[in-house]
Amino acid sequence: DVKTGRKLWQTDFEAPLMIGGGGEKHGKGPKANPAYANGRLFVMSIAGRLSALDAAEGKVLWRADYDSKFQPSHPRWGMCNSPVVDANRVIARFGNDESGLLAAFDVRSGKEIWTQGNDLPSYSSPTVVTHKGIRQVIEWNRRALVGVNVKTGNLLWEYPFPRVGTNQNMPTPIVNDGRLYGLSHLSRGRIFCADSHTGEILWQSPERTADNATFLAFSGYIMVLLNKGELRVVKADADRYEQVAAWQVADTPTWAAPVLLQQGVLI
Repeated sequence: DVKTGRKLWQTDFEAPLMIGGGGEKHGKGPKANPAYANGRLFVMSIAGRLSALDAAEGKVLWRADYDSKFQPSHPRWGMCNSPVVDANRVIARFGNDESGLLAAFDVRSGKEIWTQGNDLPSYSSPTVVTHKGIRQVIEWNRRALVGVNVKTGNLLWEYPFPRVGTNQNMPTPIVNDGRLYGLSHLSRGRIFCADSHTGEILWQSPERTADNATFLAFSGYIMVLLNKGELRVVKADADRYEQVAAWQVADTPTWAAPVLLQQGVLI
């Protein structure tokens, strides 16, 4: 309950995983964000199983995986991408270190609607946008940045953008018109603002701000949750880095994005 913090329900299910490939220090817990639509929650386990739950009671309504096809349906470091919902479809990436696919399911029945390609999963999650009148899923898998028709699953376009060395493609693609905000690893952990049309860096925060960060944009401001447990609010339209508030919200690393409420923040 948002007002009281009282637990309304809890649902547990096993997700066995022999983790490897450098993911041991992350632990065996889930790495994906839940998606909510029409009274249902959609969650991806670290073992690569997509589950639909009733949001009011936590009852499991259906589950989907491709363990029989990929044996198993997750990379060595576990499945990390989050599902996305568009109309009557929930879309997610499945696969392991040898093969994979992008799949869409009916949100009510769990019936497979379409699958696309054979690319491998990455840390990045799919996002859905309308571009030039076409509703499409944009995804950055381990090989390329791709656009897929939401209704049919047909590949619309792709831009080869593979991982390099042992690094993974991690950020979720976004489509906007104006300013981009992020954390630069190459500039020793600086929050930055860039012009989305030219790529020009408009401002940067002081060095060594954090190793990782998640971002939430709202009217006039950017909320930044740093991995060291600090939550910052930064002016979005300023010509320089301008921090207006900061709170220490955790003593341990925090990875999932904050959620803005009318009268507070969930972390």
